Amino acid sequence: MRGLFVLVLALVAFVPGAARAEPARMALVIGNGAYVGEGWSPLANPRVDANNVSRALRNRGYQVTTLTDLGRAAMLNALDRFGEQVLALERGSVAIVYYAGHGYAVGSNNYIVPIDANGVSNGAAMVGMDSFLAAFGRASGVATIAIFDSCRNTPDGARGEPSGFVRVERPNSFIAFSADFGSAASDGGEGLGSAFGNAFANLFEFVPGLTPDQLLGSVRSQVAAATGGQVPVSYSNLRDQVRINGEPATPSDRRLSAAYILLLDNLQAEAWDLAVGAAQQGNAEAMLLAGALAFQGVEGHPRDERTTLAWLARAMDRGAQRGRLAWARTAAFSPVSRQAERDRAMQILRQLSAAGDPEALYAFGFANYGRNNPATAGLRFSNFEPSLIVATDSFRRAADAGSVDAAIAYGMMLYAGATGVPPNREVGVNYLRRAAWSGSARAMVMFGNAISTYRNGPRDAERDQRAVRWYRQAARSNDPEALLRLSIAYMFGIGVPQDRAQAARYLVEAERAITPVRETSLNTAAQIESYARSFRSGQPLVEPPCRLPNGCNLVSGFGTQ
Repeated sequence: MRGLFVLVLALVAFVPGAARAEPARMALVIGNGAYVGEGWSPLANPRVDANNVSRALRNRGYQVTTLTDLGRAAMLNALDRFGEQVLALERGSVAIVYYAGHGYAVGSNNYIVPIDANGVSNGAAMVGMDSFLAAFGRASGVATIAIFDSCRNTPDGARGEPSGFVRVERPNSFIAFSADFGSAASDGGEGLGSAFGNAFANLFEFVPGLTPDQLLGSVRSQVAAATGGQVPVSYSNLRDQVRINGEPATPSDRRLSAAYILLLDNLQAEAWDLAVGAAQQGNAEAMLLAGALAFQGVEGHPRDERTTLAWLARAMDRGAQRGRLAWARTAAFSPVSRQAERDRAMQILRQLSAAGDPEALYAFGFANYGRNNPATAGLRFSNFEPSLIVATDSFRRAADAGSVDAAIAYGMMLYAGATGVPPNREVGVNYLRRAAWSGSARAMVMFGNAISTYRNGPRDAERDQRAVRWYRQAARSNDPEALLRLSIAYMFGIGVPQDRAQAARYLVEAERAITPVRETSLNTAAQIESYARSFRSGQPLVEPPCRLPNGCNLVSGFGTQ
């Protein structure tokens, strides 16, 4: 696969087998987003976060109560019921409360906002954070963990200015906030989950054997990287070491868990060794990860799609969840696939698309893009006629169901006005914005391109500065196009002061990011090569003329004067 269809299987394809059930592990998850009270804007993601976190908790052996969009009375009743259950737990148990929604502090007090609250107050319309913590009761020997993904922007008008939460403490408890004390947290791209909620759910489910401090440490790194500055904080006075998401059950599980931890630190070659070792021991989820890393290529192990297909086929045959989709969307578009493999893959994609799987819908849309898509121009499926109408509908449905790749594809189709698709820049930019907030480096670049005024009409310093911030964020993942964009920005003074030396540094980084190990689009590699040739020609660099009626956001070549 090339271009848009670059598989990112690492944290998507791995769904662990049945977690070892552990009694006395209970959780209450609340997501408030459908606000109806005056002064409180609805939030798109608390319901998504609540469902994602609940799934992760259940897969790690927790008895979970999930509630969404609660008014004040319903919220207090839910906390009372949970408190009664916690009081019945035996020593050594773990109780978790996870809340996503609006929240704020006035003075030294933290408040949670029910959906029926009107305005900002520190009175009877709100639920004090103390009520959440009181739900843990006085259960002796029970480790209690409270997570608040709710330091979000709030209306003005309280007695004292409302702000992000202030620090609170409780005996034998671990308390975490999605942003630093006094700071606001991002709600994320609409319908895609918040950066904090996504990181928490993925790590909790996929990397067993973590203590709360270890979990939040890794969440902190992911959230800071995804948002460009939001820093979750936590406070712990737990008496004993608690592994809140189970223990790896077998040596291969432990290898796989360690591999994922190494991936979080970008140690891909080391993760490869552990993943392959666990896969050779028969671990189906490790086979998925080994296939993903073989597709990407790591240091010492160049990209090898035949090895990818072999590992994914073994995982599928062993019944790994998501194994069928992982194999099918690789086999369908890989140039090394045989025709029989490609046709079987298309059959699987049809079935999963009909069932509404967002990633299958995206892959099916990608196949239907057909002749309009250079990446699939040489690929054929038996008894299959590509349809741009089906492609557009599949991309839209997949994007609305949460596929980041589909949000990028559909957003760009609308933004650019692809063949047969009427242009709608405003809606297209909104899809790209949602994808960018998910943490995808490619989406960040494409969204930055869309909002930048580079060669696209009169310059707008504020928009260009926003675009540069997104490029910087994507560049943290060593994305070559993001690095190219930053070089261009400094070369021509777009959103930043003009600085040729800084432009040269980013150009070198962009060239280094294009390696046989790191697969990237041929278009990006060609852009970097063209730009570098002109940059180093010794002649003044000029921007190429824009010949598109709606402006030119994409690099198409450079000249000298």
